Amino acid sequence: MVYRTVAEDSGHPRTMARAARHHGGNIDEVAQRYGLNARQIIDFSTNVNPFGPPPSVLETLQDNLWRVSVYPDLSQKKLKEALADYLSVDSSQIIPGNGSAELIYLVASYLSPKKTIIPIPSFCEYPLAIQAFGGEPIFIPLTQNFQMDLKEILRHLSQAQMLIIANPNNPTGNLFDMDDLLKILQKSYRHNVLMMVDEAFVDFVPHRDSVSLVRKVGQFRNLIVLGSLTKFFALPGLRLGYLVAHPELVADLSRRIPPWNVNSLAQLGGPLVLQDHQFQEESRARIIENREYLAQKLASVGSFRTHPSVTNFILAEILGGSITATKLWEFLAKKGILIRDCSSFLGLGPAYVRLAVRKREEIDRLTEVLKGLSL
Repeated sequence: MVYRTVAEDSGHPRTMARAARHHGGNIDEVAQRYGLNARQIIDFSTNVNPFGPPPSVLETLQDNLWRVSVYPDLSQKKLKEALADYLSVDSSQIIPGNGSAELIYLVASYLSPKKTIIPIPSFCEYPLAIQAFGGEPIFIPLTQNFQMDLKEILRHLSQAQMLIIANPNNPTGNLFDMDDLLKILQKSYRHNVLMMVDEAFVDFVPHRDSVSLVRKVGQFRNLIVLGSLTKFFALPGLRLGYLVAHPELVADLSRRIPPWNVNSLAQLGGPLVLQDHQFQEESRARIIENREYLAQKLASVGSFRTHPSVTNFILAEILGGSITATKLWEFLAKKGILIRDCSSFLGLGPAYVRLAVRKREEIDRLTEVLKGLSL
């Protein structure tokens, strides 16, 4: 099955395959396939802070392993209060989730929109969630510099019931223009279109408050902002995300959440990392430094065009056509290095890869192997 992009409405036929579930990671599967030690694999495919979580948080979690034998706090009171303080919102505006992926599907099930606008390339779970509840995505390709096509989005708003935007965007790594976001938000409000903005990577941006829409939720009842403690706070195994919206919308959505959806250790670890400001500042500085180092090293290989990023990953295009992203993934995987083959992203071709920012010695190892390939 294929879905048409809006390009066809303008007389320029273009189709894209139905979204499929593809993610990075899977180190155990790769280790088994190629006879590797999973703990020795260098994973550039998942966008998790390589410097966290703080050791103090891990020690606290270890001291509280007994909590796996008791039920989590049903009210999630301490976690909600910590999130509210971190985001400068009221706890009545927050729903914690078992990762932000749970919340994406929660919203899709709540609204069951017939049509949802999704700028692409973007996270594969957005269209999958919409399709799971009988909806159809309207894919609107980003411009050549990976900005939103404001004109096309505004033109199609009246046809949709929902709009999903990632900011910063994954896999491109860039922020969208704030004026464009506000124009879309205002028109969405007038057309009664629910606008969901996924800010899973916003914590990597210095002065995050200046690029986040989270403080607009009290003003716009059609706005939902998602966040994650997986990426910046390096807690993917605990599964912890959050949703911020108007209290009335939060009340409606909360009725669809099963009890105890956030486990005891996640409820304990979440507040600890949110309150560790030193860890946050040091992580941002180190990731910015290593992101520049990764870009420089890729440039030294000579076969990649990298795109500017404000996150902990870089989107790179393989130049010259000597090898596809899929073949490069396979070559590196055999060497114990995982990258993200981006050919599965709607809106990207077979020459794009995404690389997470890692420690310098790991970046050096990647560069060494790439130079040995003679791209």
